[in-house]
Amino acid sequence: MKRRIALLIATFLIHLAVCSLAFAQEIEEEVEANDVAEESEELDSSSGGLKLGNTARMGIEVGTEFVWDIENKSVGLESNVGIEFYLPLFSAGEYGYRQSNYMQPGVRLVLKDMRFQWLEAYYAKGGNFKADTVNTWMNRPLVLSYGELTADVVWRNFFLQVAGTTNPMEANRASLVSIFDEVMDTDDRWYLKKQYALYSKTRYNKLDLPLLGERLTRDYLGDGEDMGTIKTDYKDDISGQLGIGVEFSKFTALAKAASLFNGRDNDNNAWYFGLDASAYPVEEMSIDFSGLVGVNTDKDTKESPAALGLSVDYKIPLTDKMVLKPFAGVDMSIDYDDTDKRNMEIGFGTYLYFRGEDFMAKHRDVDYDEIIPVGVSVSANVCMSPGDTWTNIVISAFELADRKALIPNLGYFLEVEFARIGKNNMKTAVQAQIEYLIKGIFLPYINVKYYPEMSENKRYFTGDTYLEGKIGVYFTPMQLFSLDLWYSNAVLVEKAKGASGNDTGKGTLGFSCVIRL
Repeated sequence: MKRRIALLIATFLIHLAVCSLAFAQEIEEEVEANDVAEESEELDSSSGGLKLGNTARMGIEVGTEFVWDIENKSVGLESNVGIEFYLPLFSAGEYGYRQSNYMQPGVRLVLKDMRFQWLEAYYAKGGNFKADTVNTWMNRPLVLSYGELTADVVWRNFFLQVAGTTNPMEANRASLVSIFDEVMDTDDRWYLKKQYALYSKTRYNKLDLPLLGERLTRDYLGDGEDMGTIKTDYKDDISGQLGIGVEFSKFTALAKAASLFNGRDNDNNAWYFGLDASAYPVEEMSIDFSGLVGVNTDKDTKESPAALGLSVDYKIPLTDKMVLKPFAGVDMSIDYDDTDKRNMEIGFGTYLYFRGEDFMAKHRDVDYDEIIPVGVSVSANVCMSPGDTWTNIVISAFELADRKALIPNLGYFLEVEFARIGKNNMKTAVQAQIEYLIKGIFLPYINVKYYPEMSENKRYFTGDTYLEGKIGVYFTPMQLFSLDLWYSNAVLVEKAKGASGNDTGKGTLGFSCVIRL
């Protein structure tokens, strides 16, 4: 019986391979005949969505995965379905109400990235697909969302910001960055980034970046919980905010005030005052400053914060598409009633974009959306608090396996993380994949991952360290249908103290069938 099943599977795969070769030959001839295709057509074909009208998009992904655990002889299937609907009302540009000039006082209302979004997730049960938590916020039904909203009264080069989302009460100018920043910040996308994210981390951030979880301090001065002793982000704590500013072609500034509670409840008169400024001394260069101070806040929040941040970046075009973008920043905070509570973060590094800073792509093994820049980044931050100083480093890279790659048809991604370099509790993690596209159909790949095992909440290490390898081939025998055949295994290279057991198993063998629109 086992031999018969194996023979049937082998026959099926050989048949698919023959069909794929024929299909690949047709595609190759068509590519040669249309090698000078319009840029817009190529972007449309890679968007992975079913176009509705000129702007709307519906995406559908249906797949079933088969896995055989060679160690314990278990086999099984898992089916999943995801449907998303994306209807932008405004593009990434700014829309709203503007007067032709503001020689006399007037109103300006700007709205950016407004859209309807809907999703539905399904799981297989009893042989049928069942809707998962329909019409709940876990599943997020049809929702109208926006990216930015500002309302100002403007006169000449001065403005009064009546309300807005673009200048929150925070000081954050230094951070450890990666090419995969948007992937790591999946949870923020729904409310803050709002590009295309309609699913939680079970659908996005498939690599579960950062690999070192919360141990990799990407933004030391943040929420005050393990991220510095003084909090520097109050946008979710304040009750209201007003600002007054100036704007010129090469300089803008906004002074702002916010109360911790509304007028009826702010019994201790707790206030925050801040200043945001940006300067553009030369083309492609930006200098940004943020500062804030809390007044009468100690009784309500147990701290009296003062913080400032300064950053600079500079875009250097190397070719028509390739852009180098070095950056540096510093953040400082202190409790002026208790000066032993103080922190500093210095961040620096560079991006190198291969296809321009605005080009975004996706990868089936990294993230579902077109939010990953094609390029390389190197970044470090130095975190300082009384009695402790440490450094983190991240190196990342991403390239699509297509004709426009630096080496045509060679794709890869890389994430290297070093946390608390030079300390006794230093940790390192690496994940890399290299793949090569053959005849536009076959995509053999090799994936390697080295990582210390973490607890379920990603805050603690178990003491075990693994080296995991995966080799496979991903191919598309027909349009919209893909098959992924792979083998993977993990080796325990370092055990927790006092632990025992086998260092490695026999691994798993599997394949998945996926249809994507």
